[in-house]
Amino acid sequence: MDTSKTYAKMCNHPLILEQWKPKMGDYTLQRDRLFRPIGEPYVYDGGGFGLLPVRANYCWLPHQGQIQKMINYCSTNFICGIYDWFVKPGGREEEFLSYEQLWMGFYMHEYHKLAWDNKWIREE
Repeated sequence: MDTSKTYAKMCNHPLILEQWKPKMGDYTLQRDRLFRPIGEPYVYDGGGFGLLPVRANYCWLPHQGQIQKMINYCSTNFICGIYDWFVKPGGREEEFLSYEQLWMGFYMHEYHKLAWDNKWIREE
């Protein structure tokens, strides 16, 4: 699971955050501290349990499986799409350091026409 600052920056976007419905095992960041909600409204912060503050104060870090569900990746069109986007010449093989970053990049490209360049930018 990618908990890097780069991935947190990728996830800290309204198009991602508005999809979060807190579930047991989700990863979130608040002020550079990693949290794993046990179930609303409680959170485990590595030292104990506490109430989950306002959801807007957290940055949700979806894991690979959660992003794949957002994409609906079980289709032939998806397989061709990710191949064209990632592998073909001019693809993005060197841009991402984790599978979470790769899937997030593909999701934002495919559904919102955004590309990652240390921030989300509109694709031309």
